[in-house]
Amino acid sequence: MKNKKGFTLIEIIVAVGLLALLGLVVGTNLVSMFNRQKEVAYDQIREEICDAARVFVGLDKGAKLTPPVGSKALIRTAPQDIDLQVLIEEGLLSPNLVDPRTETPLPKTAAEGNLGRIRASFVSGEFVYDYDGSCRF
Repeated sequence: MKNKKGFTLIEIIVAVGLLALLGLVVGTNLVSMFNRQKEVAYDQIREEICDAARVFVGLDKGAKLTPPVGSKALIRTAPQDIDLQVLIEEGLLSPNLVDPRTETPLPKTAAEGNLGRIRASFVSGEFVYDYDGSCRF
């Protein structure tokens, strides 16, 4: 009778296969968890931008711009675009806004990209601020 020591090739292949499968499941879950965290962080930035626009319009600071942007009276008649740069200059937003999904700076004006502005409008008796989705106040 032979004295067996160690594992057979089949046992090693099965063990490595199980470890690979476990690694695949854990890795996939980690990637999706990080992506969800980035989306939550982006939603928080979007809400911060909507809050800044709400304050800007509420203080009626947009009425002094040329052409007037953000004036409550104007928004009631036609949607108005407010560049993020205006909100930054008024001290309502941080100048270092970064999209956590791509880790790139957010555009600050409409000329730099669609995310460089927020649209304020008056719909069904309430102000709506559209920045990559809607925020209602």
